[in-house]
Amino acid sequence: MPAMSTTIRRGGWIASLLVPCVLAACADPQPQLPPIPRAAPGPVSPDGTYNGQLLNNGVLGGGDDLCGSSDSVTLTIRNARLRFVLKQPQVDYRRQIVFDLPVGPDGTFASPQGATYLRGTVSGGHLQGQVAGDACSFDIQADRNGTW
Repeated sequence: MPAMSTTIRRGGWIASLLVPCVLAACADPQPQLPPIPRAAPGPVSPDGTYNGQLLNNGVLGGGDDLCGSSDSVTLTIRNARLRFVLKQPQVDYRRQIVFDLPVGPDGTFASPQGATYLRGTVSGGHLQGQVAGDACSFDIQADRNGTW
């Protein structure tokens, strides 16, 4: 029996050393893995219908009597091409001008410079720009799927 008590004592002594070590190992948190990086969002397509207002800016000299002060407007962008029809009932020889132009990757658009033009930017669902017809010119403010 004396040999047995020595073994138990030795075992108890070894266990007293191992238990804290095992508990310490269990208490240490696992190393954290770095978060999985998310892909940056791609460019948002400007495609959609933009509703807003034309505001007479008087640049061509057409006052409120000739051009009005503001009108509702709808512009459409499909496949990065902007289409807009400027109605000009006050011009006998050309009642409307149809603009059909590309929208650049940076959201800019501009018709070739001349007497009539359409230019501006579209970003985050908002379109702003200027349009000039044969008699009147306007500032444009419009939002995608917006109502004015």
